[in-house]
Amino acid sequence: MGKVVCDWKTLHDFMVDAFKGVGVPEEDCEIVVDIILESDRRGIESHGCNRFKPIYIDRINAGIQNPVTNFEIVKETPTTAVVDGHDGMGQVIGYKSMEMAIKKAKEYGMGMVAVRNSCHYGIAGYYATMAAKAGCIGITGTNARPSVAPTFGVEGMFGTNPLTVGIPTDEDFDFVIDCATSITQNGKIEYYERINEPVHPGTVIDIDGNPVEGDAGVALKKIRNGTAALTTLGGIGEALGGYKGYGYAMVIELLSAALQDGNYGKALNGKDENGNLVINPEQAETVRMIYDLYEEGYGTLKIAKILMERKRLTATGTTKWTCHNVGRILQNATYKGYIGYNKSYSNNYLEQKRIHNLDRDTYEYVKGDFEPIITEEQWDRCQAILKEKRKTTLVENGEEKKKSNRTSRGIWVKKLRCSCGSSFRKNRYHKNKDGVVSYNYVCYNQVNNGKASQREKMGLETDGYCNEHSVTDWKMEMMAKYFLNEAWKNRKEDLM
Repeated sequence: MGKVVCDWKTLHDFMVDAFKGVGVPEEDCEIVVDIILESDRRGIESHGCNRFKPIYIDRINAGIQNPVTNFEIVKETPTTAVVDGHDGMGQVIGYKSMEMAIKKAKEYGMGMVAVRNSCHYGIAGYYATMAAKAGCIGITGTNARPSVAPTFGVEGMFGTNPLTVGIPTDEDFDFVIDCATSITQNGKIEYYERINEPVHPGTVIDIDGNPVEGDAGVALKKIRNGTAALTTLGGIGEALGGYKGYGYAMVIELLSAALQDGNYGKALNGKDENGNLVINPEQAETVRMIYDLYEEGYGTLKIAKILMERKRLTATGTTKWTCHNVGRILQNATYKGYIGYNKSYSNNYLEQKRIHNLDRDTYEYVKGDFEPIITEEQWDRCQAILKEKRKTTLVENGEEKKKSNRTSRGIWVKKLRCSCGSSFRKNRYHKNKDGVVSYNYVCYNQVNNGKASQREKMGLETDGYCNEHSVTDWKMEMMAKYFLNEAWKNRKEDLM
């Protein structure tokens, strides 16, 4: 795949929409996206768009991270505070915490906020810069999932643990140093894999104590399965001062955990002792409750009312449930331990979406390597109930028959195909003064990938992408009537 250049506004709008789609409030979306893009603006590719899906979107979808941030002040004095982020959006927690520290420093000369139960908060330098711009000296750091080996060790025992300082100056820019206490970071290895750059010598050590070199993708897999680890500043052993990086990393670990009674070491992995992902227990309990109630004969609307009465939280952190929320959960195979993927996978996301739209059969579920929330047997029983409920009963001559409850218009839209081969999406288009609503139909190729003419303006490839105009329902109806009339005329001629 060639290099793709994308303008900042497109990236910003896309990520804001995606975060809103998984339940992050709009105000928080702006904070998160600004910090992600600031990383790329500074040339730190390891913490920018590179992390958008695997670190944020996927964790939210897996129930590891909460899209709605509950910023709880556990304890506070005039100059200090302890905050619990309840596994919310790390950028939002970091932003609000630094704002609080700056406010205290302005009033009392110093302000310090310690945070527990946060998530990945992007580049630490963003928060140090916030302080510097406010005329304060800002210091920030965080522990992280274990991937760095201590001196003379070979197993990842602590994170890349950055120590970051921002100091205001009388120049056009402030002094900011933002770096990890390891030589490199996980995100940088991920970036090397993407651009086919080999691992730099001395940055990774294997389980036998030997340097890992060559393919970055292989090194990344070894780090993730525990057979390799990153090295501290100073490198392997003590010859070049590796113990110094180890010592500073431990300082950050202590300041990020001991002061606020937070997690540390392997507790930050998001996995249990068997290596399985740890799912939010409250959300898992809600999912089981939905499946149990459905098996007992309750409909999706009734289940939604029960969940609201019991004050169960949705994925977006609210107690407002609808039958659609419940229905989506009942049809999500992830809860039985499966992962959905496209068999025609391509590293080009837009190409993958185009193939998927043209051939829905390429999409399937495979067994995942994580603990399921419900059993496959319960999933199958609920799918059988769902399938049965999708049919309505029609009585003809005293005999009951099953008939699909899909409307003819719904079936018509599903059958339509654009000239590019993609199906259509029906959108609300206009409402006139009499309250009559009209709709238009847009090809899914354009919905997911953009119009070919627009892609051409942005310098993106246009082969296989669609440029057809959207069609309003009255035009669609007029064309349908015309073709049906023509077909009927020809039929009558044949019959004559």
